[in-house]
Amino acid sequence: MAFEEEKESSENLQGKIATMEKEFQDFEDLASWTIGVQSALDPPPEEDVKTYIDRFQGLARAWKFNLQETAQSGDNPVLLSFSGVGDYKSLANLTNEMTRSQAVIPKKILLTKQDNGQLHAHLELSVRFGPWQGAPIRKRNEAVPEPQTPPAIGTVDLFGRKIVEEIQAPSQEAAIQYLGYSSGEKAPSGIIMENNKALVVGQGETTPGGSVIVSLSSENVEIRNTSGSLWKIPIKK
Repeated sequence: MAFEEEKESSENLQGKIATMEKEFQDFEDLASWTIGVQSALDPPPEEDVKTYIDRFQGLARAWKFNLQETAQSGDNPVLLSFSGVGDYKSLANLTNEMTRSQAVIPKKILLTKQDNGQLHAHLELSVRFGPWQGAPIRKRNEAVPEPQTPPAIGTVDLFGRKIVEEIQAPSQEAAIQYLGYSSGEKAPSGIIMENNKALVVGQGETTPGGSVIVSLSSENVEIRNTSGSLWKIPIKK
């Protein structure tokens, strides 16, 4: 029996190629998405609450921060509250160390300076533990970026800084007073006092200090200073 080769039209082949190209693109998108969400598929960061409290209390003693009250509320995440007294550096060290874990989110830090110079601090920290919770989602969600390291506190002791009054630099502009005005028959002129020297000036002229007389009137003189700014000086009455 003779064998006859089956032949397919070019239109059908083009259709199959287009379908396969789309499938390959879908597979590439899925592979890229899987790599991006891999961190979300890993076990979530968590802290054992009892161990966390013990570590907090131990570090407080080591840094000589007098911890006066510890409380917790909620299930997961657990809200932990700590209150105590110490200096700013001790509190900064303690807070920075105890918020390094991605399972811990600082909710509130309240500092009050006492008369003896010590700080009374109240901290509220959210601590999570256990597997991810919630119903599964069928659609393909994009992964959120990994959380960045929280900013460290304590680089500047806000309570230990001395208040320094801001001293403004003396003005570099020439000291000018507008003393008189004359309209005359020709162009108006005026009398100004620049750096304790009396001058008769007209519109468009430049003073020895470098200022340009833009306009003169019986009320004020308009001057352009060396930096290009315009300013008006009222006539002295």
